[in-house]
Amino acid sequence: NIIISLNDIHGLWGGRDISISGSGETFIEIVGPKRPEIGLYVKEYRLSLSESEIKNLIDLFIENDFLTIEEPVRKEVLPDETRPTIILENSKKEKHVVSMWYSDIEKNEKFARIYQSILLLEEKTKNLTPFFEGKFSFSCDELEREIKSWLEEIKYCENDSECVVESRYYCPFGCYQFYNKNTNLSLIDKKVEIFNNNYCHPCEYECITPPTLDELKCINKKCVDIRY
Repeated sequence: NIIISLNDIHGLWGGRDISISGSGETFIEIVGPKRPEIGLYVKEYRLSLSESEIKNLIDLFIENDFLTIEEPVRKEVLPDETRPTIILENSKKEKHVVSMWYSDIEKNEKFARIYQSILLLEEKTKNLTPFFEGKFSFSCDELEREIKSWLEEIKYCENDSECVVESRYYCPFGCYQFYNKNTNLSLIDKKVEIFNNNYCHPCEYECITPPTLDELKCINKKCVDIRY
């Protein structure tokens, strides 16, 4: 399962972050424009792409030799210039990252074609209701609360067979995560990556042995460790 990401948010002007999983699940965060007494405003959307749309996007990366694209060397940076970053992650969690200063994008046709195609996905949000909207501000505390809320949501289950356990995100999100095996974790992965890349609340745990599948049960429609 691959993940395609576009990170294109400027702290002053806004922009968008877009994350697409190979299953079609897509997360779009649109920031801006500024509002009086609020500043930058964010709207977050979830939507699904079809198999053909995912295939067309992957083909675009192949046709434009994404793995060979290199960012040009810059002698100077323009004031307040944006620097979009495109990330391709494979099933082994191996990432290829390409960034491009905005004024250089038109000089690199391969990067430009991929960049513009991902941007077009933003059009799909026009008739959708955002699952979150409000003031945009990067706060480690707010992001931690958001991630922990999502980790609670994915514990939903109907029977024991749906529950799995994995040590995936570490401190401060628990030694182990219990979740429904049908959950696509790519969006949470993205949020945790942002959290870690900003060095939010670094910490360590001393973890005990994880529960066995026999000790992981669906109780009151929630996956729980019955040892506690």
